[in-house]
Amino acid sequence: FSGDVVNVTIQDCKFAAGAGIVDSMFWVGTGLEGNLTLKNCFVTGFNSWLLLDAGTSSSAPTKALKRVRITKNLFKDNLGSIAVRGLQSDPTKLVQYNDNRFEASVNHALFWDTAECNNAIRVEVLRNVAVMQVGNDTAVGKRGFMQMWSRSNKPWTLKYADNVLSNLK
Repeated sequence: FSGDVVNVTIQDCKFAAGAGIVDSMFWVGTGLEGNLTLKNCFVTGFNSWLLLDAGTSSSAPTKALKRVRITKNLFKDNLGSIAVRGLQSDPTKLVQYNDNRFEASVNHALFWDTAECNNAIRVEVLRNVAVMQVGNDTAVGKRGFMQMWSRSNKPWTLKYADNVLSNLK
C-alpha cells in the first residue's frame, strides 16, 4: 500500500509469490492507518527477510494503526518475519496474533522472529503453531517466535498462551 489507506480487511484469500521474483514481500503497508484484519488466509512462497510490515516499509511509522488482527492464517514456506509497528505517541490499541500456523523449512539469513509487535496497548498471542527451520534454536543471533516491546509512556499488557513452537529460541 502507498498513499492514504484506511481500514483494510482481507479474509479467505490465497497469496503466493510469483516465480523468479527476488526479495518478494507479501505486505508492505506504507500509508496504512486505522484497522487491519487478515483472517483465514494462505500466504506462501515469499523470500524476503520481511514477510509483512503492517504499516511501514520497515521503518518508524508515520500513521497510527488502531487494531491489527492477524488470525487463523497459514503462513507456509516464507523466509521472513512479520512486523506490526505502532506510534510511540499514539500506540496501537490492539494487536492480535491468534490461531495462526507458521511453517518454514528455511528462514532468511536476516530472519529475527516469526512476528513482532511494538508500541501497542494490548497484545494477544494465543494458540499459534510455529514450526520453523531446524537449527534456529541453536543458531547464533535472534531466531525466536515473538518480539514485543513498547517505548510509549502508556502502560501495555500482553496475553500469551497455548502457543506451540518448534526450532525457535
